[in-house]
Amino acid sequence: MGRGRKFNRPIRTRQTNHPETNSNSRNTSTMPSIQRPRLIWDEDCEFCRVWITYWRTLTGDSIEYTPYQQAAADYPHIPLKDFQASVHLMSADGTHTTGAHAVFSSLSCRKQLRWLLALYAHLPLFRIITEALYRNVASHRGFYLKLTRLIFRE
Repeated sequence: MGRGRKFNRPIRTRQTNHPETNSNSRNTSTMPSIQRPRLIWDEDCEFCRVWITYWRTLTGDSIEYTPYQQAAADYPHIPLKDFQASVHLMSADGTHTTGAHAVFSSLSCRKQLRWLLALYAHLPLFRIITEALYRNVASHRGFYLKLTRLIFRE
């Protein structure tokens, strides 16, 4: 019985450090105030550009898509290598998610896609597999760009 309890833990998210509320923060600038979630991505990545273009058609104006090359200065506590490694979703409430969690959270603004975030939140195996898949795709973007073009005939 004890082993199963660990799977009932909530999804971990990072709270963005606000200098006004965290005296230990090394961030000396104020965090940007955002009205809608902001998905931060790598503009230099062609695979990323293709998928962000598609996600925009799904989410419309619900999500603000900002390249890390423009947004990084707003989040100096996040290393550039982290921005280069995966997408980051910054919510208006300060919640910060990355990777597959950020993808599913951003797509959940569309009612028909909320089931993806629900699976991620409630099925640990789904969460583990999708994060591993996300890391694999992020590490082999060139291959997955070719695969995307082959499948979608772009």
